Amino acid sequence: MIHEEAWVDNIDSGEVKSRNRAYLSSSVLKALDMLLCFEKDGEEISLSDFQRRVGIRGSMAHRLASTLRHAGFLEQNSESGRYRLGLKILELTRLVLNGIPLRRLALPHLTTLAEKTGGNANLSIRVDDTVLYLARVPSPRIQDTYFHTGRKAGLHCTALGKILLAFLPSGERDRVVKGLRMEPHTPNTITDPDELLAHLDDVRRTGFATDREEFMVGSHCIAAPIRGPEGVTIGAISISTTLLDMSHEQLRERLPVLLEAARATSSSMGSHLP
Repeated sequence: MIHEEAWVDNIDSGEVKSRNRAYLSSSVLKALDMLLCFEKDGEEISLSDFQRRVGIRGSMAHRLASTLRHAGFLEQNSESGRYRLGLKILELTRLVLNGIPLRRLALPHLTTLAEKTGGNANLSIRVDDTVLYLARVPSPRIQDTYFHTGRKAGLHCTALGKILLAFLPSGERDRVVKGLRMEPHTPNTITDPDELLAHLDDVRRTGFATDREEFMVGSHCIAAPIRGPEGVTIGAISISTTLLDMSHEQLRERLPVLLEAARATSSSMGSHLP
C-alpha cells in the first residue's frame, strides 16, 4: 500500500530536514491504494470492501471509485455494482513491461529455453519481499501452473526467490530472510529462517536453486541467476513444469541448458563473467 505519511529525509550540513507533506495529495494516494488493494485475479470489490481495506469513509470511497471508473482504471459490474480493475491499467502495464531492458533482452533466451527443454521458461526480479514475474514463455507441452507475468510469489518457497536471496550480500540476505513472512504453502515449504539460510548457502555454492513442490503441490522448478555489468545478480531465470509432465530427475537434466540461458541473458545485460 502507499501511505499518506510519506517523508523524505535530506541531510544538509549535519541537519536532517523533512520534505513538507503539503506536496502530497492524500486523495491521489487513497485512489492508488484502492487500485492496489485488489488481491486476486478477476476479483470484484464493493464500496464497503474499499472502505475496510483502504480505511476511508463511504462518501470518499464512492467519489474516488466513480473517478477511477470514469478514467478507465476501474470497471463496474452493472448487476452487482462491484468494481474490478479496468483496461486502462493494461495499457500502462504494456508500457512498463516494454520499458524494462532485462525483460526485453531476456525474451529471446526464454523462448530458446522453452523450446530446448520442453518446460515453461520464467524471468523474475525481487520486489521488496516477493518475487515478481517479469516474463513467461510457456511450453505447449506443459500444463499451465498460473505463474503469469505480473504475478508475485514468496521468496522463501520458489526457486526464483531462492536465487534472488542467495546472491544478496550476506548481511542484507540475513536481514531480509529474518524479516520474511514464511507462510507454509505446502508440506515441503521451508518455514524456519535458519534452515532457509543454510539452504541458501548451498544455492550460492552450486549456482542454482530448486523448488520441489514448495509453493504448489505437483509443481517443481529449477532456477539460475542473471547478472549485470558488475557481476551483481539482477534477476533470475527458471524452468518450471508439473510432476505429471516431467519428473524431477528429468527436470534436473535440463540444468545445463538453463545455465547456458542464464549466461546468455547475463551477457546481453553486459555481464562479462564466464
